[in-house]
Amino acid sequence: TIDNQSTAVFIEVDYALHKDLDLTLGLRTSQDTKGIDLTGYTIGGGPSIANPVQEEKFTNTSGRFILSYTLNKDLLTYLSYSQGYKSGGFNPRYGLPLEFPTAFEPEEVGSWEAGVKSDFWGGRARVNAAVFSADYDDIQVVVFDGGIPRTINAAKGKIDGLEIEVVVV
Repeated sequence: TIDNQSTAVFIEVDYALHKDLDLTLGLRTSQDTKGIDLTGYTIGGGPSIANPVQEEKFTNTSGRFILSYTLNKDLLTYLSYSQGYKSGGFNPRYGLPLEFPTAFEPEEVGSWEAGVKSDFWGGRARVNAAVFSADYDDIQVVVFDGGIPRTINAAKGKIDGLEIEVVVV
C-alpha cells in the first residue's frame, strides 16, 4: 500500500514599479507525507522485511520573481528566477540483495531565465526568445539494479539553453 498526501499554499503578487516595469513575487510552501506498507511481501517464501511500514514528511518553501519591462505594446523583455521542489519518497519494488525500502530525498532546482517576446507586422508575426539555466541539487534519476528500477538521488545537474520561437500567420 502506498499513501501519498500533499498540501501546498501559494501566493503571488504583481506590482507595477513604473508604468512599463512590473515585478511579480511568488512564494509556495509544500508539505508532502509519503508512506508505504509492504506487510506480507516475501522473498523465497518467507517475510523479507523486518519493518515493512515506513513514513516520511517532506517540507519545502520556495519562491520566484519576475521583472518585466514593456518597451512598447509589441515588445516585452523579462528576467525571472524560480525555485522548484519534488518531494522524496520510497521505491516500492525491490529484490535481493537490496534492502527495503530504499528511499530517495527531495530534488530542488533554481532556474534563471531572460527573454524577449515580440509581435510585429500588425500582429501577424511573433518572435519569442529566451536563455535559461537550471541548477539541480539531489536530482532524482531512475537506475536499474538487477533489472529492478528504482529512484535515487544523483547529486547535481545543470541545464543551460536557448529557445527561439518564430510564428508567422
